[in-house]
Amino acid sequence: MTCTYCGATSMVVGSIVKQQAPADPRGARALARLFHEMHGVDLSRDTAAMDRLGMAWTKAMTELQAVPRTRINLPFLTATENGPLHFDREIDLREAQRLLSH
Repeated sequence: MTCTYCGATSMVVGSIVKQQAPADPRGARALARLFHEMHGVDLSRDTAAMDRLGMAWTKAMTELQAVPRTRINLPFLTATENGPLHFDREIDLREAQRLLSH
């Protein structure tokens, strides 16, 4: 189950809600660097954005175990004076490994 407002995910088993694996800080930093390259905005001090990036990374890595490509889509990740900025990128395992190696 994914929250349509903040992008947080959890798994519902019967009537019990299980939280997804914890956010991956290495993956969050990798996606933050990519976001900086794309938009020129540094998210490294925005704890909410970094948490969302880490959770998205964890989810993407789980999905890449079963499919060749997955999409990381985080609407309204941050905002500037020009309006909201979104993270929307399709990645594969090779790109994920490249992002971690930088």
